Amino acid sequence: MNRTGSVAARLPESERRDLAIRALARSESITDLAAEHGVSRKYVYEQKGKASAALDEAFAMDASDADEVVLFELKVTRRWLRQVIVALTLMICRSSFRGVIEGVVQPRVTRKSRKTGAMPDTCAPFFS
Repeated sequence: MNRTGSVAARLPESERRDLAIRALARSESITDLAAEHGVSRKYVYEQKGKASAALDEAFAMDASDADEVVLFELKVTRRWLRQVIVALTLMICRSSFRGVIEGVVQPRVTRKSRKTGAMPDTCAPFFS
């Protein structure tokens, strides 16, 4: 049998894709799809299998993928969080330095001054 002359070999890629999608959707029977395109049911099942494998590969969550590999772990401390909060507020949100002092630094200084009973000298310029 000459495969180059077969109907299946002459089907454009777009029709093969449409055939596979319709077979996967089960909107029509395999027999009806094969008759419509002039191909065998075996061919329709093959196209359906290829499409199914492609979908499985596209949606597979494989840890060996470069995008899914954990690059590093970060130990988060309270000090680090405070630094990130100040940096994000100043650089990303473009907030004023005074707003950062009032929103981030002042509550921390107030808590420390309550514990010690006195405001640290290094923070005095911020509250004058």
